[in-house]
Amino acid sequence: MNKFNIATIISALFLTACGGNQQINIGSDGVSGYICNDNGTACVSGTSHNSSNSNNSNQQTNQTNSANNYAKELSGQVIIETGTAAKRNAQAINTVSNELDTVVFNHNSESYKITKPAEEDENFYQTDMFLSRPFNADASVFGKNLSYSRFGIAYLTSQDDFNPAIIFTQGYLTSIENMPTSGTINYKGAATMWKYNPEVYLPYVGEAELYADFDAKKVTGNIRNLISESHDKTALDIQLEGDISANKVSGSTRQGTRLDAAFYGPNAAELSGTFVNDREDFKGSFGAKRE
Repeated sequence: MNKFNIATIISALFLTACGGNQQINIGSDGVSGYICNDNGTACVSGTSHNSSNSNNSNQQTNQTNSANNYAKELSGQVIIETGTAAKRNAQAINTVSNELDTVVFNHNSESYKITKPAEEDENFYQTDMFLSRPFNADASVFGKNLSYSRFGIAYLTSQDDFNPAIIFTQGYLTSIENMPTSGTINYKGAATMWKYNPEVYLPYVGEAELYADFDAKKVTGNIRNLISESHDKTALDIQLEGDISANKVSGSTRQGTRLDAAFYGPNAAELSGTFVNDREDFKGSFGAKRE
């Protein structure tokens, strides 16, 4: 029988500052003239109203064109670790979700489910994360600042043989033919991370800023201002870099941080991914949208 772990938030992540629930509507993705439905699973170009049959016809054409700009099916991955603390084996497992705000993955014939917390703590830092009140040992943090992709961390105590601290990302991939072929785009957003301290992983949240150069086919950037406030700890900035191939990004820095990311939504509206460093024992995910 499949088991489902419905994730809520770690009480240690209650931080200070304000944030409100983001409503997905016209322009919320930073791409002017896009309308998304309430759960963000369908976004089409057009206007919020029409005054004539001609306008209706034009909107239908725009909707069809927009639907071809990004994949209709979700694509993403969860990174888990098996083995011991001394010798971990990281595995990237494809997600099999059919809802943007639900992450599902299969491992060893079992199914695991991570859901966006139903409620949001209004005092949760400034980095646009979803979280809920403490409920049980399972926990998750979801990025809320995006329309076409999601990212986050989770702690699953009911797993079988893998490290309960996992990272994830998923979304609607930008279609290859809709990817920019030249120019540069700046992306800004949020990040969350697990970092190993003696005997325990601590959760961190911070900011993400990346720069995509489509002429050079390169992405560079950093994760900064990482805070685990309830544990009174901060982490050093993390440098990221990778090569663009179609609608994906991958690469490593000299410091050993691996980047795996992808472009999501129409015209590469968002850039989300994971970063892992085995030597320094941290792993995280980020989500950012074009400026």
